[in-house]
Amino acid sequence: MSDTKLTREQAVTLLRKLGSEEAFRSLFASKPAQALHQAGIPAESIVGLDAKCLCPRELADRDVYKDAADKLDTAVISDAMSMNTPNLKLAD
Repeated sequence: MSDTKLTREQAVTLLRKLGSEEAFRSLFASKPAQALHQAGIPAESIVGLDAKCLCPRELADRDVYKDAADKLDTAVISDAMSMNTPNLKLAD
């Protein structure tokens, strides 16, 4: 088992495609590795994923994936908005 993981950007792209593109959904359901490659994920990353991630499976409704992608986007925005800028004070 490998510890390779998708980046946040790759995950959001995958979720968006699963939530909107019927042809991609069909490909992912039957050939996940091929679909991941089509989504722009490098082959080196795909082969490093846990084998369970690459097994054909029935997919959830498109809205489930859309909602998950929206939540990730919201988390990114929330993280960026809560960033505290450093306060630098120089001695006189």
